[in-house]
Amino acid sequence: MDADPFDPWYTSQLTTEGGNIFKAEDWKFFTINHDADSADVQEQQISVDEIDDWVARRPLLKSPGIDLLLARHKTCGITNTSYQCMPLAATHFASVFEALSLPPQYFHLRATAGVHCNAFTCQTYRDAHRNLSRTSLVVRIGHGSSKVYGSIWVSALAWDAHTSRTVGFIEGMSPADLKELKFHIKSCSQSLGHPLMLPEILLHMITT
Repeated sequence: MDADPFDPWYTSQLTTEGGNIFKAEDWKFFTINHDADSADVQEQQISVDEIDDWVARRPLLKSPGIDLLLARHKTCGITNTSYQCMPLAATHFASVFEALSLPPQYFHLRATAGVHCNAFTCQTYRDAHRNLSRTSLVVRIGHGSSKVYGSIWVSALAWDAHTSRTVGFIEGMSPADLKELKFHIKSCSQSLGHPLMLPEILLHMITT
């Protein structure tokens, strides 16, 4: 399909009018980079000021694999985390998603809809010759990974048909979740060029 005509409206949901709070200092940020069929899963903690540099380096990666930006609130696993707590300032958040070609539907599901319930969107994009060029999806569950405290667990992913590489933004993973994700990435490395491999891993983690 072509671009969603509601994309600007989705992004407009990133406002403080609904009580959203933008405090990057309350969040920790991590990156995971992995080339398919390799043994190395690169994880790195970065500051909010380093996010744009990481985003800018992504076009240099052309082989099948994954590139993930992860955000974890400082209260994850300690106390309830409100959905109104946002990891990045609105304009920065939107620019990161645009640069990574991530689905802006995420902002609607994250900020105002699907907050206390499950939500899912999926889109496919085609070029002028009607060949598949990109897929994107958002997964939002009503309760995060914490079994004791309310938390955020939401992911936005996009797969590029030309490189067979998946990029994503994921919120709400605890240290244990992150360790499990890296294990699955390494175990499924040969298949990570497939557009549904990473979504399958995340859904497996949610449902088990």
